[in-house]
Amino acid sequence: MEYREALIAQVEEYYQKVVYPYKETTTNAMNDARKMGLFKKRDFGVHIRRFRSHMETAAAVKIAEILIPDEDTQAKLLWNQLCRSIDTFLQLCEKNIRFYEITDKKQYRGSGLVIREFKEAAEDMQLALKEAVLELELLDKTYQKYTADDSAK
Repeated sequence: MEYREALIAQVEEYYQKVVYPYKETTTNAMNDARKMGLFKKRDFGVHIRRFRSHMETAAAVKIAEILIPDEDTQAKLLWNQLCRSIDTFLQLCEKNIRFYEITDKKQYRGSGLVIREFKEAAEDMQLALKEAVLELELLDKTYQKYTADDSAK
C-alpha cells in the first residue's frame, strides 16, 4: 500500500506547492494589471518569472515514479487525473505568461502592440483557466473519493 500513500502525497504536494502559490501569483498579477497608469509602469516580469517557476514546480511533481498495480483502478484514475490537471495547469501558465508579456508591452508608447493581440491573449488565458479549473475540480472529486475509500480500508 506504499504507492497509495505516495500518490496521496503527490496530490497534496501539487496543491500545496503549485496550486495555492499560483493563486497568489495570479491575484497579484491581476491587481497590477488593473492599476496600470499613465506615468507609473508596473513590472510584470516579476509575475512572469513566478509563472515560469510554478511551471517548473508542477513539472517536477514526480508522479511517474509511483508504480501502481494494474488491479487498483481507483489509483490509476487518480494518477491520470493528476496528470491531466498538471498538463492543463502548464498550458494555463503559458497563456498567463503570454498575456502578461503583452500587458507589459502595452504600457509603453510605440510598442507596436495591436489591441487585437491583447484581446486574443486575454481570451486564450480565460479559456485555459476554465479548462484548468475543470480538471482541478475533477482531480479534487477523484482525490476525495480515493481518500474516502482509503480510510474505509
